[in-house]
Amino acid sequence: MRESGKKESVTKSDILGFFYRYPIRAIPIMEKKKIIGILLKDTLTARSSTISELNVPMKKIISEHLIPVDTQKDYHALQNLLQNFKKVETIPALDQQGRLVATLSKSDLICLWENHPSMHELEWKRLFDGFPYTVIITDEKGCIEYTNPAFSDIIIIGRGKKIHGRHLADVLEGIPLIQKLPVIGQPMVIDGEDFICDVIPMSHGGKETMYLIRARGE
Repeated sequence: MRESGKKESVTKSDILGFFYRYPIRAIPIMEKKKIIGILLKDTLTARSSTISELNVPMKKIISEHLIPVDTQKDYHALQNLLQNFKKVETIPALDQQGRLVATLSKSDLICLWENHPSMHELEWKRLFDGFPYTVIITDEKGCIEYTNPAFSDIIIIGRGKKIHGRHLADVLEGIPLIQKLPVIGQPMVIDGEDFICDVIPMSHGGKETMYLIRARGE
């Protein structure tokens, strides 16, 4: 995150210009380095503005059109902001006074939202849903938080919320439950078939653990 050294005040015209130049749909509003709300493009472009309206300070616009968000609960706001990064690398962030306080990259946004559980699952789906091997991610207690579609190829009980929250040892017998150090090439048997399991601590926060299961010989 690059913070703006000089907190420059902006007008409605400035932000409209940014919206028209770049294909973004929402701007985050921050206070004390935390996202407290978003300002939607549709709100500002719903109708034509007169010259006098274009010079209205963003402080007034924000006070009227700010959508408050809770980064622990509001997943839809996160989706709106992530849509920005399809064609741009950074987006501006304003404070409640309408001053430019920072420019955020996608990774900055993820860090600001890092405690949001849906954020983790969204990233895991992006990374592993198309993976050919089974991927299971557990929390620090060994309870399942995510399984990819390949999971259903080896586990009869299926995948998704039916097993999410259950302890991995209750779902898979013989699974190596070592979370602090990597385990590579651990043999295991599932329904009479031989598999290889790798156990890798996730770097994000150091709490989650990823299990990669593949048929022996692959």
